[in-house]
Amino acid sequence: RSQLLGMIVNKVKTCWNINSGLDGAGALVPVIAFELNRDGSVRGTPKVTNSSPSPQFQDAANSAIRAVLQCQNYSLPAEKYEAWEYVTLTFDPSRMFR
Repeated sequence: RSQLLGMIVNKVKTCWNINSGLDGAGALVPVIAFELNRDGSVRGTPKVTNSSPSPQFQDAANSAIRAVLQCQNYSLPAEKYEAWEYVTLTFDPSRMFR
């Protein structure tokens, strides 16, 4: 499962444009949950599963959702669909871009 999530992360980070000019952008870490169809397209609307009192958090969360949607369709092994049908990604700039 971690290898499959790694494949998704590698693709998503190419689509993710976090606003690096925001104060404390590195501390804004939205967690996004979404479902995938068998063809690798996103089913429904990705959901933010955490929150922050920071007014910039919503901007960071929206950019993460846009990245998930812009990067579809994900090319993943069909025979392992049950392992990647439900995905939760943590959009942590300090971990995704190293």
